[in-house]
Amino acid sequence: MTDEIVPQWAQKILTDLAVLNSSLPNHISWTERNIDDHEQRLRVVEERVPFNLREQLQGLNQFKWVLVGIAVASGTAGAWVSKALGF
Repeated sequence: MTDEIVPQWAQKILTDLAVLNSSLPNHISWTERNIDDHEQRLRVVEERVPFNLREQLQGLNQFKWVLVGIAVASGTAGAWVSKALGF
């Protein structure tokens, strides 16, 4: 655009806007920087989680149910013994 078509006040706004845009980080670089930051954080979290965590949790769950079964069986046996002995 030529200077005759664009008013002086609009030229000043365009100049100020160009200065402002050059002084602020653009959104693409900001987004890429934040994506990289999140990827690094996820990698740190993934490194902390054991590889076989699911298997470990399943093993603990099975152990819990074995203990529950033992408790129920011993309670039942105790009730039978106390009933047999007349307590």
